[in-house]
Amino acid sequence: MGRYGVAPSEQQRKLRARLLVPGAAWNSSPMRGRNVNPGLPAQIRDGSIRTMATVTTGARAKVWSMLALAIAQAVPCAAAESDDADKLMRQVHEDPDYKVRLSAALRLGRQEDRRAVPTLLEALGDTIPSVRAVCADALAKLVDRSVPEDVRVRALAAAGRLAKTDSDVAVRAAANRAVQALEFVERVMRPRNIRNCIFIQVGPAEGASGHLAPMTMLALSNAARDELLAADAAIVTDWPGGNLPSAADLGKAKSRGAFAVLARLDEPEAETDGRRAHLKCEMKLVLASYPGHAIRSLASGAGGLESANRPEAIDKARRQCAVDVLHQVLKEEIIPAMRSLVP
Repeated sequence: MGRYGVAPSEQQRKLRARLLVPGAAWNSSPMRGRNVNPGLPAQIRDGSIRTMATVTTGARAKVWSMLALAIAQAVPCAAAESDDADKLMRQVHEDPDYKVRLSAALRLGRQEDRRAVPTLLEALGDTIPSVRAVCADALAKLVDRSVPEDVRVRALAAAGRLAKTDSDVAVRAAANRAVQALEFVERVMRPRNIRNCIFIQVGPAEGASGHLAPMTMLALSNAARDELLAADAAIVTDWPGGNLPSAADLGKAKSRGAFAVLARLDEPEAETDGRRAHLKCEMKLVLASYPGHAIRSLASGAGGLESANRPEAIDKARRQCAVDVLHQVLKEEIIPAMRSLVP
């Protein structure tokens, strides 16, 4: 069964089959995929991204080597990833030792607990520049559509002030990254109207073996929707009532265009080296017509990440690698191709 409990059509099954078969079936299209590796950040191309120096795509936060230095400076902490968020928030808010505040802010960013957003927002006024910078990068990572609108507005305003007025260049840079990430979220959250829309069906991602972990599928689906919605206020990825629109529905709405985006992800086994794990991922994307699913454009990309050699860290790095490459290919290849086809 497909999304919304609807069985996939024969055209959809054929299209997915092409995605799942490497080599001839993929390359037989008159519009061959363009490998976008040269357009990826160098850290992604050469696989040198490390856990705390992640290069992400588009307007998402980029945690530079300054954070790696901050980790080295922070007080040692025996607590693992499951550190109590409430304790960390108290430390960010009131601990007199800036190294404790710094360490706590870093861990809050890693835990991805959205409850920490107000605390990190307040900590943008910390007296220590490195704490302000880490909090700004953490906000860039944590603020998404699940954060209440009033908090998002406050965070964007505070980051904007910091980007313009902070005396420290590294803090201004971090604040600018936060502004970009928060503005991305606001573009995603713009009101939508199906009248004169561009409808895009985001199909479920497939793995090279035909299966992906549920969390990876969800992460890719959410990332694709966000990138597409942020690209244009006319784009809609869901239809009123929860069902996919028919050709008649699109005609009634005077849709300017309708497409489907499908992805195939290849995740080779991680290469381990002592305490580190090296991961790679390759992705192929199809832009097809909707509802006919005739191929309009193909694109591909690849990336790599390095993480701690622990199962949970490797799983998280796999998802992040896939999401980063997806954002890059959508932004640089699929969305421009779609725009070229819209009257």
